[in-house]
Amino acid sequence: MQSLLDEEQERLLEYCLSQLKEKYQEFMQYWFDHPDSHAKKVAKHFDISVNNVWTRKHRLIQKLNDCYQEKSKL
Repeated sequence: MQSLLDEEQERLLEYCLSQLKEKYQEFMQYWFDHPDSHAKKVAKHFDISVNNVWTRKHRLIQKLNDCYQEKSKL
């Protein structure tokens, strides 16, 4: 049962991620692939400021969460 729930959650997250613009998908995928990365390293990788990294990450996580919550109610 838990495996089915995990698969459903992953499917919903993948759907929500696909709804983001491509550059934001890449940004979030980087965080998923490198969860322990420091903001400074991410900023360098994407050539943006550290503050922009935190702002972008926070906003995108909120978007993903909103999408996930909406889709999980259906």
